[in-house]
Amino acid sequence: MAHATVTDDDSGDNGRFDCRLHGPPAAAAKFTLRRLYATEFVIATARPLADIAAEPEPEVDGGGPDAPGRRVVGHFALVCRDHGDPAMTSLIQVRSDHGCPKR
Repeated sequence: MAHATVTDDDSGDNGRFDCRLHGPPAAAAKFTLRRLYATEFVIATARPLADIAAEPEPEVDGGGPDAPGRRVVGHFALVCRDHGDPAMTSLIQVRSDHGCPKR
């Protein structure tokens, strides 16, 4: 689904960090975050994408050539926080669209 590389140039506890997905419970049930290496993460669907896309969700707002039939299947944030004092937190908003036709 998605690959994320996270870096922190600090040393010691300030350079160590943990990441998690944050969002509505419905989004949390659809996606998983797995750490591959110290700085590499994968966000993947927890179930087959076709099953997730079949659930009722609002359609993507706006126009564009690929907008008809596209559906938002998840909206959440990747949140990373270091172990420093004070702890620093960064986040990236993520929206997953799926271009399957309406059923």
